[in-house]
Amino acid sequence: MSLDEQLRELLVQLRDERVNYALIGGLAMNVHARPRATADIDLLVAASDHDLLCRLLKRLSYVVLDDRPELASFVRGGQRVDALFATGEHAKEFLTESRLIEGVDGLRVVTPEALIALKLQAFNDDPRRLQDLADIMGLVEHNKDALDVERLRGYFEIFQRLELFDELFAQ
Repeated sequence: MSLDEQLRELLVQLRDERVNYALIGGLAMNVHARPRATADIDLLVAASDHDLLCRLLKRLSYVVLDDRPELASFVRGGQRVDALFATGEHAKEFLTESRLIEGVDGLRVVTPEALIALKLQAFNDDPRRLQDLADIMGLVEHNKDALDVERLRGYFEIFQRLELFDELFAQ
């Protein structure tokens, strides 16, 4: 099954089970910036839907690799789904502000600002994650005129990365 087929199968289940989710990660990059190869599906899911998502994925024959209150990972053959559960206020806002994408039934995606913030957190947690830094630069470049720059400044401030913010928004 291709990644596209896997995503479509998952979207039907997420919609039918009324899981509060939004796409993040590499596939969300394809919506908000330049296309980027990725091999998995990354989701932001309401913390209250943790058990519902786990049951749904098990029903689809995914095996649990990791299951914690803040994140979970699942695999089925060579297919992977990673879920970040929205426990903090910013993550809850990201879910609330996510939007449906036209042309793909039931696909919700976080905003570019939310995706930048999530990638900034991942990069901050592990500075070896250079793909996240490259993704941030691509998102800023592709969406520069439409971004809420002051809101983004706040996220960079949280992670003490104002120097990076200044570099990205120098012009």
